[in-house]
Amino acid sequence: MRHLLPFLVVFLLVAVLLRLDFAFYGVYVLGGLWVLARIGYRRSLERLTWERCGPSHAFLGDRPAVDIVVANRTRLPLPWLRLADTVPPALFGAAEARQVITLAGRERYRFRYHLDCRRRGYYTLGPLQIDGGDPLGLLEMNRQGQDVAHLTVYPRIVPLGGVALESRQPLAGLPTRRPIFEDPARLAGVRPYRSGDSIRRIHWKLSAHVGELQVKKVQPAIGLASVILLNLNRDEYHPRTWDGVSEWGITLAATLAYYLGRAGQAVGLRVHGLDPLHEGRPPQPLPPRAGSAHLMQVLEILARVAAAPLPSFAAWLTTATTDLPWGVNLLVISPHAEATLLAALHQQHRRGFEVVLFAVEPYQHFAVVQGRARQLGLSAYNLAREYELRQWSQQAGILTHVAHRFQR
Repeated sequence: MRHLLPFLVVFLLVAVLLRLDFAFYGVYVLGGLWVLARIGYRRSLERLTWERCGPSHAFLGDRPAVDIVVANRTRLPLPWLRLADTVPPALFGAAEARQVITLAGRERYRFRYHLDCRRRGYYTLGPLQIDGGDPLGLLEMNRQGQDVAHLTVYPRIVPLGGVALESRQPLAGLPTRRPIFEDPARLAGVRPYRSGDSIRRIHWKLSAHVGELQVKKVQPAIGLASVILLNLNRDEYHPRTWDGVSEWGITLAATLAYYLGRAGQAVGLRVHGLDPLHEGRPPQPLPPRAGSAHLMQVLEILARVAAAPLPSFAAWLTTATTDLPWGVNLLVISPHAEATLLAALHQQHRRGFEVVLFAVEPYQHFAVVQGRARQLGLSAYNLAREYELRQWSQQAGILTHVAHRFQR
């Protein structure tokens, strides 16, 4: 484009000096195309608009569709446009995210491509890159918008067979041998009134029927308030396997949170890692709460977090548990079960927490670690593979394992 104007000036001088009609005709045609490209096509490309539509969350294995609607706001047609959306390689959608189209005047075009969610994470889609120009190549413009969208792919949840966690009770609880914890939703019968019984425990309808006061008997139960502590300090993982093992630790955390949440139990989360949504800082700690909305918040954080070189996990434990209430179950997921970590967990046990440690790196003699942990008042399990998690859950169920120490 920048070399055409001097050429037209020289061509015009030749036409004037030699008085050639075809030379004048060529100057008129090329000059008109130059003006059209310089003013018309440039204006059309500058007024081109687009809008992105797509999901903000997805599960592993989903193939969500992303739609980009491109609109030509002028009457001048655009002979060619090259559309290329920026897609992270982990979503495997880069091949479909490129198209070459022709756009007529006032026309809208829907550009659709699909993503292949094979890995959990927090991804950025965009910006859209648009290249266009005139038919003769006199003008070529590049446009790149500032519009970006974010997609959160939830971590994988391992399906565990033989774990019956359905609960329809108004107050979700689990049976316990300690009678000091009682669930008013679990009626176990009635008995005659004794001095000192609360008036709120009287069964008024039955008392009127039999002619004497009757008191409701309820089953003892507990609610398992659990907090998952996930170690994503890359320096504490094996250098060759830290990526795969840390991903397995996130999968284990998501599985525990999912099944505990399905049973109506309160679940919290503390992650010793980095959150890209918070500019590389640790994610916001979540207190133990019940409900589907809170569970989805837990899964969103587990979808985003990443392993990074950080301070010691054992030293971080003290500050991570300062605001937790007494008696909470600490479900600790760490690559190892070294003596330093066991000593730090023993201090948490002495503060009144029930501690269960899950080591996600393989151990040859983990029975020695289990014995040492048992002496310190801890429970330790080596779940380095998916089938080990399935075997562990099928022995008695997740809730039984978690509640075992609390009920003793």
